[in-house]
Amino acid sequence: MSVEPPAQNNVSSAYPPPPPFYKHFTPENIAALQEHRKNGTPEDQIPKELQYLIPPPPPQRIYRSFGETWMIPDVLPTLPQMGITQLYTDPTTTSTDSITTSPAPATASTTTSPPSNTRALSLLRLSKSLLLSYLELLSLLSVNPVASTQKVSDLRTIIINMHHLINEYRPHQARETLILMMEEQIEKSKREKEENQRASRMVRESMDILEAMLENGLGVERGEGVGGDKQEWRISHRRLADERERREDKVKDKVIWEMFDSMINPDSNSS
Repeated sequence: MSVEPPAQNNVSSAYPPPPPFYKHFTPENIAALQEHRKNGTPEDQIPKELQYLIPPPPPQRIYRSFGETWMIPDVLPTLPQMGITQLYTDPTTTSTDSITTSPAPATASTTTSPPSNTRALSLLRLSKSLLLSYLELLSLLSVNPVASTQKVSDLRTIIINMHHLINEYRPHQARETLILMMEEQIEKSKREKEENQRASRMVRESMDILEAMLENGLGVERGEGVGGDKQEWRISHRRLADERERREDKVKDKVIWEMFDSMINPDSNSS
């Protein structure tokens, strides 16, 4: 009775293996390459096994990584460029350039209608089409499963269009995330400043009390209170100090918010 050979496992690792030229990165080859560079040997005259140690020039337009092609600069290609049918029209953007500068009549309405084509509206339409196509696929599978290939292809096209629309929100998401991080840093700086000011006020109050006690000639070991005139002077001195701190805080807050606005809206500063 013959023994059947064990079945081979065809499952390969998802992470690609290292390139074969990694074997050339030995201490001997590295030392030899350094010697060639020290002697000024041209790269085309360096032995082939040492040329693997020379890094290639950086890519200029496109590069490949893990089987995917990436562009430089990293821009989102359009659906027609990827060979996918685009099911929506390009979202319209409302700008001041599209508004006429001629004076409107007094009887005309100054309100502008909302844009009829936005990314959110396109996503809503595609989601409805996706649900409808899915129901059609279920009904088709119950009648003629062989003819469901085209419907599955339609579902794939709708999902790719929705995914592409969502990817167009990535720059907006990055900008909003940066704004949120900066706001959190500002709030943290404000809390730290308030804590420092609170500690500073406590120290100043203690110093004012000690100064008043020394000026009145009262010893700490005697346990006597501060005189009425000196107490009033201490209260007025504290009020003046608090008023000065409030003015300084207003100036600092104004500078911080101006810097924050200039980082978020650079166009407004340039104009």
